[in-house]
Amino acid sequence: MAGALSAVVSYAFWPLVEPPLSLEASEGAASLQGLRVGATFSPVEPLYMGADWRQLYQDVLQLELDYVRLAAYWNDIERRPGEHTYATLDFLLEGAVRKGLPVTLTVGLKGPVYPEFHIPPWVLEACRLPPFGVLTRDRRLRELAHRYTQRTVEDLADFSIIERWQVENEPFEPILYKNWWSLDRDFVARQVALVREADRRGRKIVLTAYVSTHGLLNAGVRLMDQPGVRHLLQGVIGRRKDPALIHLADVVGFDLYPGVGWSFFGIPLYFRAARAADYNPLLRWKAAAEAAGRETAIMEAQAKPYEPGGAYYLARGPYPSFAPHELLPFLRQLVELGFRDICLWGVEHWAWHRRYGDPAWWAAGVAALNALRTR
Repeated sequence: MAGALSAVVSYAFWPLVEPPLSLEASEGAASLQGLRVGATFSPVEPLYMGADWRQLYQDVLQLELDYVRLAAYWNDIERRPGEHTYATLDFLLEGAVRKGLPVTLTVGLKGPVYPEFHIPPWVLEACRLPPFGVLTRDRRLRELAHRYTQRTVEDLADFSIIERWQVENEPFEPILYKNWWSLDRDFVARQVALVREADRRGRKIVLTAYVSTHGLLNAGVRLMDQPGVRHLLQGVIGRRKDPALIHLADVVGFDLYPGVGWSFFGIPLYFRAARAADYNPLLRWKAAAEAAGRETAIMEAQAKPYEPGGAYYLARGPYPSFAPHELLPFLRQLVELGFRDICLWGVEHWAWHRRYGDPAWWAAGVAALNALRTR
């Protein structure tokens, strides 16, 4: 019975993906002039795999990328109050320098990869953080985070390989599967101001947001945007994110995952982009940002599976959420929608599986990168 129910629910939330939008359906999409494809690399991700992050980083540097996105994790750099050490980040930056890869560097208290809030233990002990909701209402946390961010940018500003700063990661997105923590607009605005002040080269600021491409989830987002609902949730998730992102950023980055799985009482649910209309929220965001004179980018383009629960990334597959052969069509669709700056999310997964006998993701990734360059 459980197996039958699983199949029914999986089918309901896992429709077949329609072909990508045609070139004719998207203005200006016929040319790939100016296309840049980068990748995020995090030393945190390999730790979940039991892998040596240095080895995986050397593997990733073999890919033909245009840039790499890294993060200055607070809990790694300021392990004791006021003492900054950059051993991990120095290794990553030096690798990018040798390869000649420009770096987008994420700074702040919220960075890529679970649990996203990479806060040092001593900070957690010094602050009275809420069990859920807007984290940065705690005055002491704000002070410590601002101090950390300003000093980090000051220390790293002379690295010419850093081409832009990403301030926080999805700052206004609550961590739904943990504690619903998020950041408030005033805190993020101050973080942006501090980075601009500390940077001696006037580099651009990136701010990012998750954008759903799933019909059911999009309906939930529309419900939360209703004035009455938004007022009720104000104390939990803070202010509406899009005006703040567009106002504060030079580059508005979108994080996109067209195929994800969730476990609901042991039943696998798959949410997949099934129709062209599922990308309408992304297109509305893009149009609003560009109308305000901002650049746009895909800062997290799904390039690995997200299966329901557990250490799925250690398994060989199959991957109902997102399979290797779906990578290139997805990237082509982003190009056809007019994006010329795309940052892959999941290349650590490619490198780990190749090292341990499953080259499917690595091969699909290399093929996708080559196809985008030669098209």
